[in-house]
Amino acid sequence: MINGEVLGIIAGVLSFIAYFPYIYSIFKGKTKPSRSSWWIWSFVGLLILLSYYEVGARNTIWIPLVFFICPLIIAILSIWFGEGKKLNKLDKICILGVLISLIPWFVFKSAHVTLFINIFIDFLGFLPTFQKTYQNTESEDGTTWILFFVASILNIIALENYGFSIMLYPAYMIIMDIIMIYIIFMKSFKFNKLIK
Repeated sequence: MINGEVLGIIAGVLSFIAYFPYIYSIFKGKTKPSRSSWWIWSFVGLLILLSYYEVGARNTIWIPLVFFICPLIIAILSIWFGEGKKLNKLDKICILGVLISLIPWFVFKSAHVTLFINIFIDFLGFLPTFQKTYQNTESEDGTTWILFFVASILNIIALENYGFSIMLYPAYMIIMDIIMIYIIFMKSFKFNKLIK
């Protein structure tokens, strides 16, 4: 039986590998990352990494580490290869939401409150990508999101304990991965059935 620490490392490695098809797809001109999403995810990735460590996560720290470093790389790439030329209304609302969410983060200075706020900010980062992908399923790489999903499942299995704060982030990531996979594959599948 593989212990939680090894599973956590495998989940982190799988998450890291998942970024390779995504970055390759960006360079091929197929994937068009949302600039606001990836910059928000880079920022919140750092905050989640720090707060998740503070609440006691050790075996499952690898995915948050990857989710800081790799989004930063994609955020930088989005400057040249991102979707559209400027931020749309939803991008601006989500960025404003991030800024407003930082106020209680500074006020409470609690690792638990910080984790909850960071997950909310991370969710705001998903909204522009959900919208963009719903409008154009070809603009996201499905392989990457499937690998993220598998890594998230391994990550939740790797938990050293099942306390709410420790379990919250991995469970949240599973839900977000499922939504992205649904948008990419099911919407495309339904459209293909309609035109046949």
